[in-house]
Amino acid sequence: MTGINLPESKGYQLQCAVAALVDSLEQRTPEELLTLLEQRNGQAQARFISSLTNNETRWLRDDSFYAALRTHVIPGLIQKVKRTGKARIFSAACSTGQEPYSVAMLLREHVRQRPLDRVYVDQIELIAGDIDADALSQARLGRYMGLQATRGLPEALRDRYFHLLDDEIQLHDEIRHMVAFVPINLAEGVLPSGQFDLILCRNVLIYFSLNGAQESTAHLAAKLTPDGLLGFGALESCRPHGDSVKLLEIGGYPFFRKRHL
Repeated sequence: MTGINLPESKGYQLQCAVAALVDSLEQRTPEELLTLLEQRNGQAQARFISSLTNNETRWLRDDSFYAALRTHVIPGLIQKVKRTGKARIFSAACSTGQEPYSVAMLLREHVRQRPLDRVYVDQIELIAGDIDADALSQARLGRYMGLQATRGLPEALRDRYFHLLDDEIQLHDEIRHMVAFVPINLAEGVLPSGQFDLILCRNVLIYFSLNGAQESTAHLAAKLTPDGLLGFGALESCRPHGDSVKLLEIGGYPFFRKRHL
């Protein structure tokens, strides 16, 4: 249902998840938990998925990627807004929100440098999705503590866009309201409506089987506007099949661009 591929080497992770859920859902045996899952019990499914998803993420993950966004991709999106009146970004598998919020902060940083572009940046729609309901809840709240609050986040951005609480940081509403979070399941190919000028699906399909990753990649590529960009993690080997996209470097980072057919 999720597309997550758990090889035998991850058996311990599965055992721990099952044991914890059997206790918390007051089931007597793993078999009773399995029955709940097979019956499509909503609470059991959501808890099970949350326990198996890898929510490893951090702010501005991969300097070269965000440098490419800052110097090439974001200016290109603004030019798209000037021509058509809108541009759309989709962050797939956004976990607890660090990726889409990092993009939102870059957009605001662009406005700080070029105040006259604010009217165009405000026309860029940013949607983010994830299969983990708990992760989405935290993302919408925009509150982080511990490593979530510090990993990859420059001090200047923290001071500019967050309220500092006792042992947490709270994202300013200005940034938080730039992102709309929606539940999605990449394995089912049910994605937000419409097409996007930039789709980010980074460091998630490595947890899928080869066939599952290829199917999800095809679904994502189909959601691109003409000349839209699809960005994966730097170490991922995903590639959409066929001639619908072409690989190119933008600012030194590899992206797939939708071809005009």
